[in-house]
Amino acid sequence: MTRSVTAFCLTAAIAALSSCHPVRETESGGSGGVGSPAKTRLTAMFFVQRDCPISNRYAPEIQRVCAAYAAGGVRCRLVYVDQQLTDAEALQHAREYGHRAYPVVVDRGARLVRAAGVTITPEVAVFDAKWEVAYRGRIDDSYVSWGTRRRVVGDRTLRNALDALLAGRPAPQPRTRAVGCYIAGASARPAL
Repeated sequence: MTRSVTAFCLTAAIAALSSCHPVRETESGGSGGVGSPAKTRLTAMFFVQRDCPISNRYAPEIQRVCAAYAAGGVRCRLVYVDQQLTDAEALQHAREYGHRAYPVVVDRGARLVRAAGVTITPEVAVFDAKWEVAYRGRIDDSYVSWGTRRRVVGDRTLRNALDALLAGRPAPQPRTRAVGCYIAGASARPAL
């Protein structure tokens, strides 16, 4: 049973990524995150909405994470979940919030949302080389709940997961609950 579920997840993730609408590659013309896809060890997909204030507040941290882990083989993607978002709107929003070093994707049809199992923005899904979700959840614990933000980040959850995964260990917390804006039409997440 586990092998069939794993095979389904792998197939779903690859199919979803290949069918999504890439808005652009990086402004420098590269493929984002690392110099060559062959060096990619992990793919971090950051799911955002342009009208979600928490997604927008995380823009600087998303940029810092992608810059810090690129040399280690982490390839980043910014995935817009807004169904009606045009390419021009996605590009404008990405530029306004400084997302320039990694590709932008508009997930029309929510195929990546379903493959990753995300329900909130901002939420990140980290796929390993086999396209299995190795981590899914919050970026850090900045937000306790909607409207309640910590003054000091206590747990850099995504960074801890990336450090462990790059060292060949499982993520310490492979599933965490994100705080932010619900994704319209996303199915309820299974229990952590």
